[in-house]
Amino acid sequence: MSSLFTSGQSARRLLLLTSARVRPSQHPIPSAPPSIILPHSVQGIKRRQYAIKLNTARPPPTPSSPPPPPTTSASKLSARGVQEEPPRWIFSPADVPPLPEWIHGLESLNNSELSPMQCMEAAQRYVSTATQYESSWRPRLEKDYGLSPYLLHWLGIVLMSANTAPRWRLGTHMLRSASELGYTPSTLTLVRIFTSMSGDMAAKAAKSKIYIEADKRFQQLLNKGTDPDALTLQGLILAKSGGKDRSRRALEAFERAEKAWEVRAGAEGSKPADSGETSSSSSSSSSSSQDTSGGTPNSVSARAEGPGAEEEVSLPPPREPRWEWEISSVLGRAGILQKQGRADEAVALYRLAALELDNPTGFWNLAQLVEGPRDSPERRTYLLKAATSGITAACRELGALEKMVAEREGLSREKREEREKMSREWFRLADGEELKSIQDEAMDDETV
Repeated sequence: MSSLFTSGQSARRLLLLTSARVRPSQHPIPSAPPSIILPHSVQGIKRRQYAIKLNTARPPPTPSSPPPPPTTSASKLSARGVQEEPPRWIFSPADVPPLPEWIHGLESLNNSELSPMQCMEAAQRYVSTATQYESSWRPRLEKDYGLSPYLLHWLGIVLMSANTAPRWRLGTHMLRSASELGYTPSTLTLVRIFTSMSGDMAAKAAKSKIYIEADKRFQQLLNKGTDPDALTLQGLILAKSGGKDRSRRALEAFERAEKAWEVRAGAEGSKPADSGETSSSSSSSSSSSQDTSGGTPNSVSARAEGPGAEEEVSLPPPREPRWEWEISSVLGRAGILQKQGRADEAVALYRLAALELDNPTGFWNLAQLVEGPRDSPERRTYLLKAATSGITAACRELGALEKMVAEREGLSREKREEREKMSREWFRLADGEELKSIQDEAMDDETV
């Protein structure tokens, strides 16, 4: 375990030193709506049950002008056996982003398995194939056009991350195709996107054909009760709707998700939890007596001597989520328990999300709930991890802590000025002026 930070460094340098050690708030997500979490891994971790081997035989590039839409017998016939209208394209070549957008999108999602050129050419093939007669071309996407459901899923995610109406329209259409071809991650992603909407958008989404069809497949997954991600999503939907009964059912869904993973892990011949991996259900009960203390031997080691003295804090190495939406499940449970006044259990789960799964939201909530001095080295560490990932409230709290330290008696003039400068830097970062650029700079350093 390595030292995280010392007090003699600027806020900007602290962020640069630590940002590479903080995972994104969750798995790659489209920027709108912001709460969606997509079911695949991050930071180069090999995707598990969702990834399938890509077809390495790449079809020839699509010409600038798409060929005429395919006219199969299915597309020529109406219910009366007579073609009512000729096939027409749903999209145009202009809907496909240029290469720089694919480069940026894949980099922002930490996907190194697909190349930008591969994605652009695949999108071109898709828009030159998709007509209103979907039943005639969708089943042939992988065999005839080299567009596997896995590839379509990632194309859709990259497009939706751009957060513009044309990109969103094409991206959701690709996810719909992958979902209808039986690709579970696309089904869950669509349901989560639509159920995360609010107000008029939610009412409109609930009536859309794309959501209705995806929800039918989602309900089939729930009826089987074997997919931990589907059960996690059920818990999130119930928790969002609020109410005592729905909160109870949401907790049950989260617990069922963990049990489903344990059954799957047992069937695959692995242990329910690897060494060092604590079950979220067991930790919420057996560890609650420790989780509200200032630190535990197995979680955080800290050292501080005197006012303004250098502080050293170390964190254990994180583990990979056991199922794709485990972090969502842990945070969902913690949020409900916190609202119910079950603080010890909530702290245990936030600690799991932070120290085991390296989640920024877990660090931020843990910093707010953990007992001990306001400026303890442990709490500062949690705040710094949260601030590094873009949680501006954590930056603001660090600014307040530095100001508090600067006002203490016994500090030398040099130390006091240093703390005051740090305070100003944190407050400036809290306003969002430089935080994004610092994160980008740290990411660039990691890829050099």
